Amino acid sequence: GGWAEVDRAWTRGALTTEQVLHPEKWVSGEAAIEVEAPTFAALGEGYVRASVDTHGELGLRLVLEAAMPHARATEVASGWGGDRSVVVRRAATAALAWRVRRDDDASAERAFHAISAAFARGRACSDERAAPTGVTRKGRDVLLLVGPPGSSCALLAAWSREVL
Repeated sequence: GGWAEVDRAWTRGALTTEQVLHPEKWVSGEAAIEVEAPTFAALGEGYVRASVDTHGELGLRLVLEAAMPHARATEVASGWGGDRSVVVRRAATAALAWRVRRDDDASAERAFHAISAAFARGRACSDERAAPTGVTRKGRDVLLLVGPPGSSCALLAAWSREVL
């Protein structure tokens, strides 16, 4: 496209990591899907929001690479549509909710199974660690929860219902 395309790139607005990884999505104008920050009332009183962030397809891929080979992480991250995470704290305790919206149902199903296998031992919830980890899917949304240390899968299930 020459310099005209370069000029368009500077005036077009925000660029997502998905568009960097898949330039055809930038060319077609596929924007990130807005995702609301997860709520956290189910955790109980005293928790405050420490951070809210959007990680993008690249952020998702990098997290997945900690638990699976690069090629598999790349495959699972592809199909990202938007995301939002929240870290909450109470005293020295923290918890995480990361809601990832996928482009379609098939991508959501693949991501749900891969993320469950990587972070919850293939189940909806694993409390075999100091902080239980849960993965839930509803429609195109996949939700990864890391509960406060010592919490239960029942608490994560209530938190998941609240968010989704």
